[in-house]
Amino acid sequence: MDSILLKDKPSCFLIGNTSLLIKCCDLLIEEKWIISGIISFDSSVINYAIKKNIPLKNKLESINSFLSSVQFDYLFSIVNEIILDKTILNLPLKLSVNYHDSLLPAGAGVFSTTWALIQEEKEHGISWHIIDEGIDTGDILIQKKIRIDKNESSISLNARCYQTAIESFPELLHRLQSETINPIKQDFIKRTYFSFNKRPTNLGILDFSDSEFHFEAFLNALDFGENIDNNFCTPKIFLANNYYIPIDYSFKNSQKNTKNGSIEKATLKEIDVKVAGKVLSIKGMTTIDGEIIELEKLIKEFNLRQGKVFPIPDSQDVTKLHFLYEKIIGKEAYWIQKLSNLNFVDFPFVNNEKSANEKYTTLKYELSVELLKYCKQINKAGTEINLFSLLLLYISRLLDNTEFDIWYKINSEYSNYPNMFSPFVPLGCKFEQKSSLVKNLELSNKYIRQTIDKNTFARDVYTRIKILRETEIKGLVKKIPFFIGQIQSLEEFEPVLEIGWGILISIKTSALYLVYNKSERNTTLAEKFFHHFSVFTQNIIKKANNIFCEVPLISELEKERKLFLWNQQKENYPENICIQELIEDWAEKIPKEIAIVQNEKKISYGELNQKANKIASYLIKEGIHRGDKIGVMMDRSINIIVSYIGILKTGAAYVPLDTNLPVSRLNYMIEVSEIKTIIVDGDKNRSFNNLNIGLFSDIINRPTIEFTAFPKYSSNDLAYIKFTSGSTGQPKGVMITQKNVVAFLFSYKPVVNLNEKRIGTCVAPLSFDTSVEEVYSCLCFGGTVHIMMTEQTLDLEYFAKYLVDKKINVSYIIPEFVQGIGKYLKNEDVVSLKTLITGLHPKKNKIFKPFFELKSKVLILNAYGPTEVTYGSSAYQVNGNENPLENTPIGKPFPNYNTYVADSNMQLLPDYIPGELLIGGIGLSRGYINKPEITKLKFVDFEYENFKTQVYKSGDVVYSVPSGNIHFVGRNDDQVKIKGYRIEISEIEEALKSNKNVETSIVIKRKGKKSHEQLIAYVKLQRKNNNATIQLRNFLQDKIPGYMIPSFIISLDLVPYFPNGKINYSLLPEPADYKKANNVNIKNPESATEEILKQIFEEYLDVEKISVEDNYFELGGDSLTAVHIMQKIEEIFGMKIPISMLYKYSSIRKLSNEITDQSINSKVSSIIPIKEQGSKDPVFFIHNMVGSVLGYKDIIKNIDNQYPVYGIQSNYNEDIIDENDGIEKLSAIYIKNILHLVKHKSVVLIGFSFGGVVAFEMARQLLKLGYKTRLIAVDTNMSFYYKKMFPIRYFSILIYNWLAWVIPYFIKSVSTSFKTKNHKPLLSSVNRILFEIQYFLIKRKAQMRELIQKEPLIENKNVSRKLARNYYPGIYSEKVFLIQCKGEVEGAILNKTKTNLFRRYVKGEILVEQVDTIHEEMLNEPFVDEITEKINSFLLIDTKS
Repeated sequence: MDSILLKDKPSCFLIGNTSLLIKCCDLLIEEKWIISGIISFDSSVINYAIKKNIPLKNKLESINSFLSSVQFDYLFSIVNEIILDKTILNLPLKLSVNYHDSLLPAGAGVFSTTWALIQEEKEHGISWHIIDEGIDTGDILIQKKIRIDKNESSISLNARCYQTAIESFPELLHRLQSETINPIKQDFIKRTYFSFNKRPTNLGILDFSDSEFHFEAFLNALDFGENIDNNFCTPKIFLANNYYIPIDYSFKNSQKNTKNGSIEKATLKEIDVKVAGKVLSIKGMTTIDGEIIELEKLIKEFNLRQGKVFPIPDSQDVTKLHFLYEKIIGKEAYWIQKLSNLNFVDFPFVNNEKSANEKYTTLKYELSVELLKYCKQINKAGTEINLFSLLLLYISRLLDNTEFDIWYKINSEYSNYPNMFSPFVPLGCKFEQKSSLVKNLELSNKYIRQTIDKNTFARDVYTRIKILRETEIKGLVKKIPFFIGQIQSLEEFEPVLEIGWGILISIKTSALYLVYNKSERNTTLAEKFFHHFSVFTQNIIKKANNIFCEVPLISELEKERKLFLWNQQKENYPENICIQELIEDWAEKIPKEIAIVQNEKKISYGELNQKANKIASYLIKEGIHRGDKIGVMMDRSINIIVSYIGILKTGAAYVPLDTNLPVSRLNYMIEVSEIKTIIVDGDKNRSFNNLNIGLFSDIINRPTIEFTAFPKYSSNDLAYIKFTSGSTGQPKGVMITQKNVVAFLFSYKPVVNLNEKRIGTCVAPLSFDTSVEEVYSCLCFGGTVHIMMTEQTLDLEYFAKYLVDKKINVSYIIPEFVQGIGKYLKNEDVVSLKTLITGLHPKKNKIFKPFFELKSKVLILNAYGPTEVTYGSSAYQVNGNENPLENTPIGKPFPNYNTYVADSNMQLLPDYIPGELLIGGIGLSRGYINKPEITKLKFVDFEYENFKTQVYKSGDVVYSVPSGNIHFVGRNDDQVKIKGYRIEISEIEEALKSNKNVETSIVIKRKGKKSHEQLIAYVKLQRKNNNATIQLRNFLQDKIPGYMIPSFIISLDLVPYFPNGKINYSLLPEPADYKKANNVNIKNPESATEEILKQIFEEYLDVEKISVEDNYFELGGDSLTAVHIMQKIEEIFGMKIPISMLYKYSSIRKLSNEITDQSINSKVSSIIPIKEQGSKDPVFFIHNMVGSVLGYKDIIKNIDNQYPVYGIQSNYNEDIIDENDGIEKLSAIYIKNILHLVKHKSVVLIGFSFGGVVAFEMARQLLKLGYKTRLIAVDTNMSFYYKKMFPIRYFSILIYNWLAWVIPYFIKSVSTSFKTKNHKPLLSSVNRILFEIQYFLIKRKAQMRELIQKEPLIENKNVSRKLARNYYPGIYSEKVFLIQCKGEVEGAILNKTKTNLFRRYVKGEILVEQVDTIHEEMLNEPFVDEITEKINSFLLIDTKS
């Protein structure tokens, strides 16, 4: 914009916000006015000013100097909340003009449009007026009137005022410029003024009994829309001492003569309430905190049935609330700013584990006289404030965090009304670690006083303010994980919200009280909390000027334990021996014994040594010297190990080069490692930086070259370099010495606890550091290592059989496969496995259960250790008694290793407090090759008082427990572990950003329901196209390893940010949401097999909205997940499918076709074992019409754990498609298949809809066989099943059926449709009647046979219907439990008919329970929970009887 002042054109400044100011700027530019500058805090205005190159001020400071920088004629104040003082008003040469949204002098102040609607004014308007020293008191320049329409809301009236202001602004400009305007003084007798603090006397709380109250006008006045902040108040409904906010509602005329406040209708979709002659129809509600609450939940919780009257709020309470609200509303801006920038952190001690039937308990801590004296004398703040501050400083040290928020429990009259005002507010802290304790104490005192001064806020702020609706804080006040507060005595504290832990200070009783959920673990943690607080404060009292971060948190006794006692284990090892020398010794002792096995290939120790000598001879001839680095690039084989040993014999170090890595990455590894030559087993002509390439077969087959001696070795020589992911975008090469490896092997051997030669497996890639332990723990001690190929390890049954057949006694098994292999081993009489090694951090203790059930004992080790410390540093012996709520420990350090848990200032931490794991000892590597800066950062001296040692800073967050075991928590950086690989997320982000089309990249780890972890990348592109993400995936394949490529790459239009500039990860779309938003074509299943496969894929991939034509690998699938999917397929379909089939048939449709083809000529078992353990009678769930039992999944997971549970899926074949006895034959087949599972001749049968019919027939046949049966039929209609009757009887029941419910159902549907003007019930009834007519038609047997072979879902239903039509029930003499739906139209008519028809065939007792929903929704949330509860209750009562 031209900044030259044009004398003939007026100049101006603008101050204010919103789109109205922007539009006025556009009009000023059109009229060629000079805009000297803008003052605004609105992001849209700020962006506008920057774009237009207009001088901008977006801070309150120095506004005067900004306005004084240049002479100007006018100052326009447009939607401006700042009161301008006299000095500013005197700056314009001519006038200061304000826009106001009312016809002054009426409606001065704020919220003018809202008050106009509340007062039901007929006319409104806008004013442009001169600004003077009063509030909206200046002379009027222009006014425009607006007629208020019927059903006008605040949002619509505000919009009309804006539009009128825009339309009148050019007129104002012309008249100002031509000086033809005549200001009119205001008539203050007519003045009405609304202050910012003024609110309606009812505070929005609706009294439905008030017949004079104008509800519609009031609710319209409080409607500000979704995109505009409501700084006024919300409408509230009072229920059981809580307030709820209607967010979706409408008014309609009442047709009933009911009492005001009474409910005329309550359904899942709406609640109709009589109000002042009309009906308020509520369709959506939230809690006071803004959490959406289902109407059904409200209806059930408060029994909101037809005729019930809403409670009347207490008028005195409302008056008091109104008074309190107006007192604090002026401080709300502070709280909004605070709540939109919260920085809560997980408090380490908090554990919300809660014992059954237990509430909160307390632990008292007596404050010492010395501490109280210190708090009183240290400064003038007072004992209580200083005590609060010491607590906050202590918490800061425990958190190892200097900037955080914590909940503070208010202690004022507002705490008496927690249903309206937040009883907890965020208290922000920002400390200085390197400053003195005294200075930080002063800082803390300031934060506490500030928080107390601001008091609290109205809880509906979460609903009213847009920025809070969009953040994770929404509704958080319902759950307070940790808080601090002050009380006089403990008796006055009553938890009103769900809390975790709380610290209450009572100066009156000289005590601290810790409030927590009672459990044995929490009590231990509570005691620890106070113990370390005591240590912390005692150390402060001893030396008040301590540097804050150096005040010890642990006692002298604890220091001795953590520094020395836990790290005292030693194990002798040969300090001057190398790996190859150990293997050579065994080659001399046992030359003919087998060293390595791979499939049918074997190599003895003698052969291994001879071939390794040939490799060494070749390399020395090629000029390789001690200390050089040799690359090895081969497929998984014996030859790799031969090459490794041969290289070590030269005194050189080997560098594994994975053949699957991108060429660019391999070139980088070769360059940074300074590799001299590469041994390959494939293409010799492959070129890498002009290096010499040696072909393994050529080297081995050449004549032996004799040398007098190999070079002299040193245990300090490098043995190998292994590359790990790097945070800078490039991998880091870890340098491991000979001494590291040998010392590790001898230190680790007693941990494995094997008293015989090791016969082990090698399942890890030979470029992976796990293979170091797998290979050398065998070869350096005279054992045998079996190299297993990838496809062998993915077939769990084969893997288990291999362990048995080859007499393997030690094996590493990845956590994902432990449980599956254990299940196969359970069936073996003899298992040679002595030690199982895995690497487990999450809460997955249950995966070990099959191994504890083996006939021979297996030692299970949960091993831990980064590459930088030579494979491992600690291990935990799993015993089966671990706390399921905790991560499996990673154990205690190996002999000769040291571990410490410290904070960021290298101060030792108490037990249970997470900190970084520091690892020292003989496994400590040399660091990263040619990366001195990173090495210096990660390999450091650990000094604690007089103790000093070198350690590796692992970046892993852990905590210790009193036993000395260490528990893994997570990472303190962006490194993640996926599929066993440690990955730096930043390396992937950098790789993405290296693509010129990528503007921004974000990569996250996503954990699904099955703990299936995936990487998801989000990118903002410079140029979008349909193939952009596919192009990026191809691009990454040339940059990073396959295991680092994200499962999904999602293109973003905008990156979601919090107001503080941080990324709002919660708003990043899930893959399924992204598909839906981008209208990706989703093809639904057309067969039962496809439906089952879809549910399996969705469960294990944790992705919704899968299309049957989606590619498995593009959905985030990998080989590990494929193992579990294939196991599930085998379990359900009864056929073993190799994983290779998933690679070949990678979509649901293709895989379904293959399964169907294979199953045509195979007998598929109909029994699905779901939970085989349990002491009570087995429970069988019978399939629905489409043949699946997956619909029962939510019931099954909540069935009493004492019952074994099985599913019976459909087993349709030609034999059962019969005109007479299809259901009878089907039931007999199912009975034959389940009898071996019934131990005590007693079963439970459960069937929904059609499944209830099959269950009924099975129960009849089992009863004849002498079995006791308990039958539960869920909404089963026996009225359909009567074709096998004499014609007269058949037609009489047919007529009865139509008269009993079909015709009445149709009539009621018509009536309902016309009354409500909703035609869905009528259409539904017509469809139902057509269905009845259609399926009474008889289909030929040949047609049915054809349908089964095709197996589309709809036709599978037809098979079931045909079977049902041909079924005539016999008599059942035992008890039956019926659970029926209670839908609005159909249910009310059908239920009596259903029960009566059951009575025709049941001579025993019939128990009936109803669920308030329709048939189709019964197995969905939330009704399934109610059904499960009824089933469990019936089983419990029936068992007792």
